[in-house]
Amino acid sequence: MANEMAFSQSNYGILPQNKNSYFFTYLLTSHIVGELQSVAYGSVFDTITTATFADTKFQIPPQRIITKFEDSVRIYFDKQFLNTHQIHILERLRDTMLPKLMSGEVKVVV
Repeated sequence: MANEMAFSQSNYGILPQNKNSYFFTYLLTSHIVGELQSVAYGSVFDTITTATFADTKFQIPPQRIITKFEDSVRIYFDKQFLNTHQIHILERLRDTMLPKLMSGEVKVVV
């Protein structure tokens, strides 16, 4: 998670086993989510519990490979974060300026 947050008791936060392996952990979890959902159970809605995670087996590469991976993908995640932040700024600017342009309060001179 890029920011501090709170969530309900029916959600899980997944932390990396090794320090500074957040991107690897995120992508690994994204990769195995289908497998986790296939073993979920529940009467009202499917539930994934800590037991589901304990019963799921997968290969983890050595820490040195994870560290190299983290270093190589960090630039892409940083760029995505920056782009998302810029999009939010531009959306707020649009939402502020568009009504003023439509009402004639602000005019564009070309």
